[in-house]
Amino acid sequence: MDIKTTATDEGRIVALQVGFTALVQMLSKDNPQVRDALFNHLEETGMNPVNAASSSSLYELAELIRGVGYIHE
Repeated sequence: MDIKTTATDEGRIVALQVGFTALVQMLSKDNPQVRDALFNHLEETGMNPVNAASSSSLYELAELIRGVGYIHE
């Protein structure tokens, strides 16, 4: 399949973040501990010096998950 697109890598990353966040919200609707555990894991992974290059991205995703969670509570 040959898909022609003008999507940028930045746009793809945002789409993945939004899709992942929506999936987390659906899966944690009846069990908020799932969302909290994922949030904590992203935050801890971002604090690990080995992940310094992607630290801000992990925090950004964690905040996106947290923000959407507050909207739906």
